[in-house]
Amino acid sequence: MFSNPQVFKMPSGYGMWLCLATMFLLTPNSSCTSTSPPPTEPSFLTTTGTDYYDYYSYDYYGSGYPEYDECDDWQDKLQELHYERAVNTEFTIITCPYHDCWEFHTTTWYKEGVRFKWKITDLIQQTGDKGEVLDFRKVYRDDAGNYTCEMTNGTHTFAANIQLTTRDPESMTAPIMQPIIPSKAYRRPGGNATFLCQANFGVVGPAHFPQLYWTMNGTFVDASKMTLHQRTEKDGSLSMNNTLSLTDLEEGDFGRYICIAHITFGWAQENATLVNGDPPVDIEIQDRIFHHAHPAAITCPLVFLLMVALLGMVYKTCQLEIQLLWKDYFAQFEDDDYKECNKIREDFTFDLDQLQGTHFSFEVRASRDVRIALSNQKAPTPDMFEIVIGGEWNARSLVRKQGSLLMVVATQDILSPKEWRRFWVTFIDGTLEVGRQGTLEPFLRWRDPDLSKVKYVGYSSGSGDKVKLKFADLGTKDHDVIILYDQAQLGFVLNTLRVYLEDTCNLVVAMEDLDFEIGIDIAENWVEFVEKARHCLIVLSQDFLRNQWLQFGFSVALERMLTRNSRITIIEYETIPPEMEDFREWKSLRHTMNAVKCIKWSDKDAHSQASRFWKELRFQMPKKRVPSTIHRRRTTCTTDTSCNSQNTLLSTLSTSGSVVPYMPDIIRMESETVGNGVGGHRGKIDVIPEQDAENSVVTQQSYKSLVRRNESDFSDNVFFPNGYDVTYL
Repeated sequence: MFSNPQVFKMPSGYGMWLCLATMFLLTPNSSCTSTSPPPTEPSFLTTTGTDYYDYYSYDYYGSGYPEYDECDDWQDKLQELHYERAVNTEFTIITCPYHDCWEFHTTTWYKEGVRFKWKITDLIQQTGDKGEVLDFRKVYRDDAGNYTCEMTNGTHTFAANIQLTTRDPESMTAPIMQPIIPSKAYRRPGGNATFLCQANFGVVGPAHFPQLYWTMNGTFVDASKMTLHQRTEKDGSLSMNNTLSLTDLEEGDFGRYICIAHITFGWAQENATLVNGDPPVDIEIQDRIFHHAHPAAITCPLVFLLMVALLGMVYKTCQLEIQLLWKDYFAQFEDDDYKECNKIREDFTFDLDQLQGTHFSFEVRASRDVRIALSNQKAPTPDMFEIVIGGEWNARSLVRKQGSLLMVVATQDILSPKEWRRFWVTFIDGTLEVGRQGTLEPFLRWRDPDLSKVKYVGYSSGSGDKVKLKFADLGTKDHDVIILYDQAQLGFVLNTLRVYLEDTCNLVVAMEDLDFEIGIDIAENWVEFVEKARHCLIVLSQDFLRNQWLQFGFSVALERMLTRNSRITIIEYETIPPEMEDFREWKSLRHTMNAVKCIKWSDKDAHSQASRFWKELRFQMPKKRVPSTIHRRRTTCTTDTSCNSQNTLLSTLSTSGSVVPYMPDIIRMESETVGNGVGGHRGKIDVIPEQDAENSVVTQQSYKSLVRRNESDFSDNVFFPNGYDVTYL
């Protein structure tokens, strides 16, 4: 065709047009060969002009349909929750959605809202150019949860949430069956029989087709006699139960039944037999025993449930009384700071911390002669006080100072080497009291101004016998309860509330009108007394809400409750309207009322201490280990006007004679002996009245000692050892 034998070279671009023209001519449906009218174009291709090419593009075959772009509105679609599924122990990846739709630099991944620093391990890797892929080498159940990928380019940040769910891999083994219950049954025609078949198929996939059915004599049992139940276990496996119920038995119903569990990877079966006739004798006996025991097996749980319900009703009705009983006899004491001392020497040991209060208690197990020292230094001093319990072979107890005997009483067998005996000691306002657990009246009492200087406690033993000692309440504060109240409620607080707390609950109570020091800033008084109290009792009223100083005292008490393990109880003395402006603005008080115990007061409670108000109050108050009578005050207000000012109350105290300094009676012992005593003498005891003791001048006479008269039955049996000089009181 061409003279030139070389290959013909068509100019660039002409070959493509030549091929298209050839295809067009050879096409059967072209306009040159087809006589039919041209097809009608779709309605969406009717756009004319240049706009047609602006909005639509054709695929390779010229279909004319628009292409789908996944990046259209990607920012809105990114906010949706995306789902991923994985199979445990298999490989999977999580990719941050629409990461190809914009340029970003780094990706940060979170799980359950917490940023996780992915490490390159054999199980999980953060891959991709920008870290947008999480590569799980093996997926486990713990990997399931909500993931967040955060993509940023430094100025813009987009985040997507992905929920990953996992499931166990599909089982590839035959199902596991349980024995049919019962495996053999004996019935007569006309009776009924029931068989239960159970099977576990493992984790089932879409191509497993699990089946559980019954056959008899090689034929399928009618489906109307079967009841099929299935459930998915926690591990994802499928369990099925098929119950076969046979009623109105006929001769053809007796025989062998087979339960078959079938799945793609295998099958299993269990057999059961229905016998026409009566059971053997031994089985009949077992059935009779079962039927006789059946009523008891039902009765015992019913009786137990009835008792539980009865106890629940009793507890709900008498809940507060039961709680008080538990608190009084079984609950632990508050501020229970124990110090156990096993190695006790004859010299005094001072290894206890400095006292924070003015009373403590101790337990002792010894045969005799236990000594407690009260000193102003952490070492023995010449002027320290010495308490001896169980001296003179467990017959006497005494108090000494500077080696001189102050008082002595007969206390036969007060100590025991076989059991623990508890004692309490107080030294408030210069008065020393020593008593036994469970008694308010002390058996030793002495008054000396130097007792206010006591800061440390020491201990020793005057014998070589084995002694065990435990100290408690060493950190107890001076006051058990401080009461916050407005002057409008002073009569209620002073005459009713304080008297109950001191007399019934045996607590040391502090209140503004009786205890705050005059001349000191009231804010300092609040801080000091709240600091020294274990419990804060608030008498809430409308006047309380308007009192600025009480708001300050409440804030101090709230800070102590939150930081130093103190407690707050609120008494709603009167109803507080929710719309009251002071109450709405005092947010800390409203939050505290929701967190602590609030007890409502009623005028009916003033006539009976057996009401619920007083029981709830006693339950909220701290449990008192160390009794004390030194703070008992018997001052009352006769009218409301007399309770309105602190000066009026203090003047009432001073004129009423309710606060009287303690003046002990005096006992003297003459030198003339009457009988013999172990280690000393017994003599005639005469009582010098208080008024004579104050005015009399004691000279160097033939007295062995002068001591305070004890209030107990041992007053006429006071013992004085030899070798003591006359002590002047």
